[in-house]
Amino acid sequence: MIGTAGVAYSGLLVTVISFVIFFKLAKQEGKAHIINISVLKNTSFNLGLLIYTFLQFIQISLTFVIPNLAQLGLKTSALTSGMLLLLGSLLSAFFGPVMGRLLDSQGFKKLFLIGSFLAMAGILLYIIFAQKLSIALIVIFHVMFMTGFSMMYNNSMTIGLQ
Repeated sequence: MIGTAGVAYSGLLVTVISFVIFFKLAKQEGKAHIINISVLKNTSFNLGLLIYTFLQFIQISLTFVIPNLAQLGLKTSALTSGMLLLLGSLLSAFFGPVMGRLLDSQGFKKLFLIGSFLAMAGILLYIIFAQKLSIALIVIFHVMFMTGFSMMYNNSMTIGLQ
């Protein structure tokens, strides 16, 4: 019987082989392709995609960890745990178009610097206050992170696609 490590390595091997086959097929001349991998030669696109991907991973991680922390650590109900994310999520939805307009008027660099600062500050405050987190602090830090996230997330793909 294959152990857990064997299953993980087998999955990794299948993934690598699949990527190799995919890229070989995608490079064939004269065929219509679903994905044009030549865009991966563009540094701006790759940077935008990298930022977009990392931000998505961080955001998904936080939306998993925060409710679990609230339920298991602070002994809140499932409803309260989910509601901790509501204000940050609503602000992020509201800020999406606003940040797009700011991108047009202010440029990406300024938004990215401010957004990086806010997002990183929100995460660092979680770490600093980890032993003393309350519902109010969790909401404040999440709002701070989501504001910074909104400044960078959609705009990183917009810049990458230009």
